[in-house]
Amino acid sequence: MLIALAAVWVGCPDKGPAPLTSPSGRYQLHSFQEVDGRGARWVRFRITDATTGNEVFTCPERWLHGHRTEFYWDEQDRAWVLSSDVGVSVWAATPPGAWGPIPQEEAERLMPPEPIRKYHDRFPSLRGKWPATPAPAPR
Repeated sequence: MLIALAAVWVGCPDKGPAPLTSPSGRYQLHSFQEVDGRGARWVRFRITDATTGNEVFTCPERWLHGHRTEFYWDEQDRAWVLSSDVGVSVWAATPPGAWGPIPQEEAERLMPPEPIRKYHDRFPSLRGKWPATPAPAPR
């Protein structure tokens, strides 16, 4: 199982890491920085169609650049955001063509990408929030 990751970068506000292609190959997630009117740097993401390059969604949320912010895809082409400041959020195409957030109560019932589970397991208050990583099948 291949899960893509993009850590927040330090650099020019208009440049970012290479886009992350979803497991199905249908979408690409582009993380980028922006600066607000007070000079604070924020991280956001947008989703594009991997074939046409057309933008299908720009996330209205933003995360403060100074905090750990990482982006992942899961096997169902849901975009996961891990912020050390505000926690985890999940975004999906529901219905196809219309992207939006998955409510927190529903997101907590989903299996997050392994790096998010491992990150949470480092903190006693969050340990066990999601099911453990499934054990590999015996050979």
